[in-house]
Amino acid sequence: MMAKPPVNDGPTAPNVPQTSPRQTPNGRAATTNRPQARIDGNSATGRRIRDLYRALMKRLDNPTDIVVQADVLALAELKTVAEAARLRLLEGTDKRSDECVRLENLVRRAEARIGLAPIGQAEEPGHPYGILFETEEESSSEE
Repeated sequence: MMAKPPVNDGPTAPNVPQTSPRQTPNGRAATTNRPQARIDGNSATGRRIRDLYRALMKRLDNPTDIVVQADVLALAELKTVAEAARLRLLEGTDKRSDECVRLENLVRRAEARIGLAPIGQAEEPGHPYGILFETEEESSSEE
């Protein structure tokens, strides 16, 4: 004897038990509590991102602002991707430098967004990287 196909009597709720999403003790997102948690520490890329994140946070005196932490994590990720692009360019697997230049520019913008200036350069108001080139006035005053 053949089994009858199930009868569809209209929309029904699936037989799935109701569960609540996992919440952290303080009610914040897991990434907010521990931004490094989403990084895979088992890969070389993940370890590099984690190391850069820690170094950048230390350089900024470990800010507690969530937005700054997210920007620092984005900077660490961008910097790692830019390093990989530069390596591909130097190895000769990429023939064009467009990607590397774009990524380096994104890294510089991300550094400026969080207020980082390269170590050893004086910071000039209005320019996050200080004075990069000598002006004509400065060169003529030395004479």
